[in-house]
Order: sequence, then C-alpha cells, then structure tokens
Amino acid sequence: MNSIYKKLISGLDLDTLKEIKGYSKYLADLRNGRIWDKEKQDWKVANPNKFGYVHVTVKNDDGEFKSESVHHLIMLAALEGFDYKGKLGLEIDHLNNDQSDNRFTNLELVSRAENLRRRKMGKDRNYLSKEEIEQLLTEYVQADLKFGEVCDWYLEMSKKFNAHFSTIQKIILKYRDAN
Repeated sequence: MNSIYKKLISGLDLDTLKEIKGYSKYLADLRNGRIWDKEKQDWKVANPNKFGYVHVTVKNDDGEFKSESVHHLIMLAALEGFDYKGKLGLEIDHLNNDQSDNRFTNLELVSRAENLRRRKMGKDRNYLSKEEIEQLLTEYVQADLKFGEVCDWYLEMSKKFNAHFSTIQKIILKYRDAN
C-alpha cells in the first residue's frame, strides 16, 4: 500500500492550488489545508464537528450541497480523485492528532486498524508538568521561529514532550497573548 500511495503523491506540488474531482467550483490548498471557492473568490469557512474534524459546505458537480470534511477534500485533490476508500479501503489519519490541521503533510492514508491503533495511542499522551511547560517556553523563545515554521515546531515539541499538538499550541498561544 505504501508504494501505491508514494507513487500517487510523487512529484506533488504543494504550492499550486489543486482541482477537486467532483467539486469543480473549488480548489484545494494542499500546503495550508484550506478550500478556495472559485465563484466567491474567497476561502471557505471551515467549522469543526463534535469530534474536532473541520467541515465545509460545498456544492458538488451534480448540484448537491454537501458537508465534506476538509481532510477528505484535500486528499481527494492530492490524489486527483483516486478512490482511496473504495479501491484500497483506507482512511485518512492526522499525524499530529489535531483533526483541525488539514495540511497535506499532516495527512496519511492508513488502514482502519492502524488508524484505530494510532487514535488509542494518542489518548495515552501526557499533560505537561510546570517544569516541562517552563522548558517548552524557554525552547520557544530560543527558537526564534519564522513565519511558516511554527506548526512544524509544535509537531516536533508534541513528540518530544509526548503531548498532543493542540496542548503545545495552546501553551504557546497563551504565552504569546500574555507577552
């Protein structure tokens, strides 16, 4: 399966907005995980469902309005409409366990069993102690991150501290708001 997936995404340009098969009125921003509305000339507003997955309302090429998950539309665009669900029986996993982070580089096709295993593994992550928070903030200040580097740094720190991506993000945002 990995070889099929790698072949499908080889040479993928993350900086070009991609057509979404079945949704010709929209384009997918693979680098940032957003959906562009060609008619309104604006980004679609994504709203989270009760599980944290963000959805947009889009009109398919049959004229039907549908609430679609952004990660599905991003993957559909990246794979140029390849039916990863039906042909391979695969699901999309968010590598950093943050269902609102739909950058293509944060998405991976996996089997249902692997997705469930990873989801369970994510629940075992730790809350940070005061000492770990202090260490995280020290590293943040020293990192002097440039625009576009923050998400990758959050992911790196979530692995280092065995904490959820959003936990790291909330700590840093709270710190930034206070300073």
